[in-house]
Amino acid sequence: MTKEEYITQRNELLKKHESELKVIAKEFAFSNNPYKIGDIVTDHVKSIKIQQIQWSFVSFSSDKLSECVYKGIQLLKNGKPSVKKTGTYIYQSNIIK
Repeated sequence: MTKEEYITQRNELLKKHESELKVIAKEFAFSNNPYKIGDIVTDHVKSIKIQQIQWSFVSFSSDKLSECVYKGIQLLKNGKPSVKKTGTYIYQSNIIK
């Protein structure tokens, strides 16, 4: 086996395992999601009304687990939607209420 063959085979295996790991990372994130579309969540800076739920992870080599990311309209302190702040994100690990 040449160096080039080794690198090619290694890269193919890494790509295959990465896609398999993404499947279980996504499954983990959504199975541990306590919120649904329409819920209001707050982090240390803002509150949003959830319009879309996605998922995220840092990397497979990290010990950080995958988690949901919530996208929605930012709410003002009085609970009304902000006209300027649409498409705001809050990560599940940052939610305080």
